[in-house]
Amino acid sequence: MKIKDLELLVGDRGLDDIKTKKIPGRLIMPDKKSNTLLLVSAGWTTKYSSYSKHFGELLGEEFNVYITEQRKGRFRKASVLKTDFSQIDEQIRDRVEPDNVIYVGHSLGTAIANSCIEDFGKEVAGLYGVCAYHQYSNSRSIPLMRVIANYVEKSKRGFLVPLLKGSQFTVPTKLAIAGGDHTLRTHRLEIQQKFLDIFEQHGAEVEVFDNMNHGFNMEFSDLNGFNKNEPELLVKSVRDFVYKVLD
Repeated sequence: MKIKDLELLVGDRGLDDIKTKKIPGRLIMPDKKSNTLLLVSAGWTTKYSSYSKHFGELLGEEFNVYITEQRKGRFRKASVLKTDFSQIDEQIRDRVEPDNVIYVGHSLGTAIANSCIEDFGKEVAGLYGVCAYHQYSNSRSIPLMRVIANYVEKSKRGFLVPLLKGSQFTVPTKLAIAGGDHTLRTHRLEIQQKFLDIFEQHGAEVEVFDNMNHGFNMEFSDLNGFNKNEPELLVKSVRDFVYKVLD
């Protein structure tokens, strides 16, 4: 397996800005050549490296994996986050030259990835989302989401991207719900069921992982690192989804 950290250049204020900004990420490539790329979009404020050891590197035994994070600092609004991901997609495709691309997102990263499919018409074989939310405006009872929504309203920067805009997902989609997630409150069965119903109504396959928190770890407050406890459960789910959509 080959692992390389990269810094890719994106427009500082969007696609057409000649001034650039560096977005760090990690490229993981298996020893045996793969024609599939999993492009992983990190969650809000989470570094790309958090997804490497117990997620990206396990998937990287079979597939090409690139993990990117959301930009820090100014111009951090939804329209720019989407164009960042779009530009990163193009650069990684040029480098890896895959036949198939599948987006993988965590939390906000799922919404960013799906927005690129809907807004920019990216050709992807599927979308796998972990701890995705539907509309933040429908989640104000959720403490973190209420804080984020209030921030968006006060700052008018609008960096939070809704996952669901159309009536259906436009590519094969699977979403993993964390049964111990106190951030999205899917630890409560009635909210978990609400998420499940909404996602399935929009055409997604859904899998619930009991006891996992928002970082896909088992300890209630452990958000340091992603998917550290029983990592093969989520990895197998993603792997099976990849094989299913490419079959």
